[in-house]
Amino acid sequence: MIVFRVTRSQGVPNGLHFDNKPVVLGIVGGVMGRMRGSAVAATDERVGLMTEIISNIRTIKLNCLEYHFRKRISAARRSQ
Repeated sequence: MIVFRVTRSQGVPNGLHFDNKPVVLGIVGGVMGRMRGSAVAATDERVGLMTEIISNIRTIKLNCLEYHFRKRISAARRSQ
């Protein structure tokens, strides 16, 4: 059972104090770790796409593929 109490300083709540701190910190740490992992994966995808574009920019321009790659970059940024 997780029990918490709100402390007050001059009648205004100033923070939560958890009585079972190791359990709460483990839960919060796990959630934040999963969120950070998904953000890193999205960033890696976007950086890989940008590397591909920069290394092949002449071919992209020659074949008029800017619009296609612009859509892929926008989708990668939205997912991030």
